[in-house]
Amino acid sequence: PLFSQRCSGCHGGGNGGATGALDMTDLNKDSAKACEQIRYRVSPANPSASQIFITTNPGGNAAHPYKFGGNQGNFDSFEAAVSTWIAAEK
Repeated sequence: PLFSQRCSGCHGGGNGGATGALDMTDLNKDSAKACEQIRYRVSPANPSASQIFITTNPGGNAAHPYKFGGNQGNFDSFEAAVSTWIAAEK
């Protein structure tokens, strides 16, 4: 749910460039396949260094169109929740 709410609009086929970078088109049909794509963008040994956090952090300088509306608190909540998932995927 964390990814479908925030990421699938573009990465789920709504934006060709975004889908090419991280293909989440199967998120609702085959969540295991979509999760496999996301696992390539995480660092289980150091979740905060994961690409999915570096690119979307509103306090960072990575070029990504979605930065939680500039709200660091929303990003921090997302990072905490997804870090729990990353730890479970080790």
